[in-house]
Amino acid sequence: MKNIFYKLSVRNKLMVVLLPLVSLFIIITGTVCYFLSSAQLKINSEKLLEDAVHQASVRLEERFKIAYSAAISLTNSESLKYFTFVYDGETMDKEFLINNQELKQQITRICVDYPDVMDSVVFKTKHDYSLSYSSYASPYVITESFGEMLKKVRIEQRGELFRYAWRSLHEEDLLPTSRKRNVISLYCVAGNENSDAGMLLVINMLPESVAGILRDITTSRGSVSGILAEDSVLYDGAEKKEVLREEDREKLLHAELEGSYISQDLNGEKILISYERLQLNGWVIFSAVPLKSLMAGNEFIGVMIAVCVVIMLLVSSVPIIVFSRYMSDDIKRIACQLEQYEAGDKTIIFETKDEKEIGELVDGLNAFVATINCQISTIEDISEKKRKAELLLLQSQINPHFLYNTLISIQALINAKDYDRVSKMYESVVRFYVLSLSKGMERVKISGELDLIRHYLTILQMRYDNSFEWCMNVDDEILNCEIPKLTLQPIVENAIDHGLRRQSKKGILDISGCRFEDKVILTVWDNGGGISENKLAELNQYIKMDAPGDKEVEHFGLWNCNQRIELYYGKEYGIELESVESIYTSTLITLPYTGENGGEWNDETFDC
Repeated sequence: MKNIFYKLSVRNKLMVVLLPLVSLFIIITGTVCYFLSSAQLKINSEKLLEDAVHQASVRLEERFKIAYSAAISLTNSESLKYFTFVYDGETMDKEFLINNQELKQQITRICVDYPDVMDSVVFKTKHDYSLSYSSYASPYVITESFGEMLKKVRIEQRGELFRYAWRSLHEEDLLPTSRKRNVISLYCVAGNENSDAGMLLVINMLPESVAGILRDITTSRGSVSGILAEDSVLYDGAEKKEVLREEDREKLLHAELEGSYISQDLNGEKILISYERLQLNGWVIFSAVPLKSLMAGNEFIGVMIAVCVVIMLLVSSVPIIVFSRYMSDDIKRIACQLEQYEAGDKTIIFETKDEKEIGELVDGLNAFVATINCQISTIEDISEKKRKAELLLLQSQINPHFLYNTLISIQALINAKDYDRVSKMYESVVRFYVLSLSKGMERVKISGELDLIRHYLTILQMRYDNSFEWCMNVDDEILNCEIPKLTLQPIVENAIDHGLRRQSKKGILDISGCRFEDKVILTVWDNGGGISENKLAELNQYIKMDAPGDKEVEHFGLWNCNQRIELYYGKEYGIELESVESIYTSTLITLPYTGENGGEWNDETFDC
């Protein structure tokens, strides 16, 4: 199969490749469009269902507020408070008659004003005073005591004077009428069985006043709407069968304020459930719609997309044929030019008449050739720079005057017979030069570099009669990271010679280091005379120069350290000075964080 493909012309190869690819792309695009349209249809249906549920919840809140407002109105009336807290159950005086008439009128007015909402109102006190109103003509008698009725209500004991509780759809059991009926109840209780006074107020609502609202959102075939409470479910009609699984009930009862999700009904069919929690009583209004009802229009969309895909396949084949013929000529020309480049002609310039895709390809090839030539030149320049930097490093090794001055100091201590300090200085000199050699390696661990600086500072402290103090605060996390050898020594020397030695007060030198993200930051700080703002800018510019000038020979060590860091790790690393004149000078060294693998040599393994 491969041999047959290789024998085809460029034009035929393009057609063999492009026609299947374009066809596949069109088919995939059509498939994606179909699924996206299905998803959008589902989202739109879900949104419409959520809006319908929300509108129904607003109307239900208004219905429930009628009952709640009626309860609040009654509990605030003086007549109800009289029978609850004042009336003893026996006295039949004028005050009793007035309050009885007034309370009866209030209860009657509530039921008459809202005949499509109210079923009945029941009022019972602990002293066996009772009053009720029912929209039904059936005779009824309240025979149960306050305590018996209170047990049926089951309201939690709380600190409020009047405690309220809602009860979803249930058979009315406080008014034993001849005709059994279902109601939705709001209970209001004051006191309990052990209190001196108490009352029970029950406002029963007609289930139909709620079911009518639920039926307004039941529009699709097979859809069901209802109100879910802890104890029961009120559907939008008496004939509706149970559709919610037990896990869906639990999920809705503990769900957030509103939302929707896909589940299954008791028959295993997928349904979309949209819900919203009522704020007044915490019940959940929901609507469950079969997915097949929501996606009924998706089949037509699928047919239209399939027709469009076929048309696009036929139309796209024509430009592919023309394009293949056009491409073959330019590709042949580029192939010849590539052969010339492979033959060694590095000055070749690729050419084409095309100004678009093939032209961009030719421009890319020309840029590629130019980049390769530039990289070769850059590599040669970097190699030359590195060689020069290494020469400068050798030239800037430990100043011979440092060894000469140290030996003079040792001689002076010997003459003064201060042999302890002679021994200490001699040991530090030996260790300093041993560490500076470091077996000829170019990079060491930060811990080894710090050991070298400790010996160096010990020598200088004895030479300068402890005219300055020094300390190190370097995090253990970076001690194993690598650093170019003798990076800190010229910086410390610069801080002492140009900072601490030129002042009369006690000098302080602080060397600190820490990790910041993927970098290591070392700082050499001194409280010397500082640097002026103009001078500081000149020094920072000098340090970043590609080649040092003669103007700042005394700061050549800083330039050399920065140059070596940039050569090893890149331009984003190096040295920078900060200073406030007459207050302090701080040198920041930025290195890459190399973890536990840093450094090529370490003092602990070196036997001197």
